[in-house]
Amino acid sequence: MGRIHSKFRADTNELDAASFDLRKRALRATGKGGFAWKDGPINLDARFQGVDLAADKKLFPTTLPVASGIASGSAKLSGSMNRPSGTAHIIVEKGEAYGEHFDHAQLDATLESDKWRIANGRLDKGPATLHFSGDYQPVGRLHFKLDSNVFALSLLDRMRSTSRGWTRRRKFIWMLPRSLPRIAWSQPARPDA
Repeated sequence: MGRIHSKFRADTNELDAASFDLRKRALRATGKGGFAWKDGPINLDARFQGVDLAADKKLFPTTLPVASGIASGSAKLSGSMNRPSGTAHIIVEKGEAYGEHFDHAQLDATLESDKWRIANGRLDKGPATLHFSGDYQPVGRLHFKLDSNVFALSLLDRMRSTSRGWTRRRKFIWMLPRSLPRIAWSQPARPDA
């Protein structure tokens, strides 16, 4: 069970929290904010730490991918419930997403109208470092940029789990259609008995 301490004012039109302090297990969120009940203006300025992405899933307004780790960071929101905008800085330690473990991840996110922007993304796993950034619009537009240092592919959990039992090594093939690099995998035909 969690505890929340807050100084707030509520009436039939809005809720305004001059301050709040939410604690649940290791989770702690502090800040201030408010919103109008009928799609009026919202504002939130919050900091959080100790968020267990696996255990605290119900706290998020959206379904997270299969994920775990301990998150901390800050968020600022404004706009309205139907058209929010804002920024967030998120750090996740000792995490997992889509079956891949990592030591540290961080990113800056911006929500502007119907566009999500990710900047300064970084994912570290052992000696491997992946930098990422991009834009996403729900109408089906995705622009993403990835960059990494040189590391052994065997460091990746997925590579280790899918390559077990195969008699030959996977081949890494680079194809250059329209001068944009694309990676494709060729896979041996027979697993070991």
